[in-house]
Amino acid sequence: TWVQDFTGTTTTGLTYTANSLTTGTAVSLTSTSTAGGASGISKVLNIARSGANANLAHTAYGVYSAVTNTNVTSGTNIAGYFSASGATTANYGLIVEAGNVGIGTMAPSGTLHVSGTSFNWVDRYSVNGAGFALRRANGTAASPTAVVNGEDIGKFIFLPHDGTGFIGEVANIKAVVNGTVATNSVPTDLVFGTGSLTATERMRITSAGNVGINTTSPDHKLDVSGYIGFDNA
Repeated sequence: TWVQDFTGTTTTGLTYTANSLTTGTAVSLTSTSTAGGASGISKVLNIARSGANANLAHTAYGVYSAVTNTNVTSGTNIAGYFSASGATTANYGLIVEAGNVGIGTMAPSGTLHVSGTSFNWVDRYSVNGAGFALRRANGTAASPTAVVNGEDIGKFIFLPHDGTGFIGEVANIKAVVNGTVATNSVPTDLVFGTGSLTATERMRITSAGNVGINTTSPDHKLDVSGYIGFDNA
């Protein structure tokens, strides 16, 4: 065991440079151990930081990685690469136990906050199409309980910028529990809302397959509350 106690405050404890590096590796930590203890864990590198900070507005990093190499014609910079494979139970490339994750933003406002100027892609190479799975339960992750009538299961919301700031939820698409919940039975409606500042429900598809326009309780395959216009151009 090698132990070194750094007592500095505003300096650097350890500096290692590799300014002549071409295709090699500056620092390599490897382990080929196959003697892992049963039901235990082992770590090749462990970084921990704790303690009460008495200073306001201080940002504490556990790991900070930045790659800013420039290339004459072509090249790729990767600030972090993670890969996990070979396990029989599960392989996790990355686990974020706590805290918000920001991609393209230094101030994520939710569990996952993606900010940028390009589209976000979801690829899936399978007989089934690509998509998102939105799961909802009450209780806790360790002890989930059933959803109840009237609760949202999941939704997509749309919040535009009006030139001054981002305003309210002007449109949404959501799945809502509409009925008694039982084992293997959660009656669910799909609801569409629009507006100019706050979204109002405009159309609903019930769990029975009825479609309602301007009504929240359609009794027929198509139930419209209000006038219907037909144009013969």
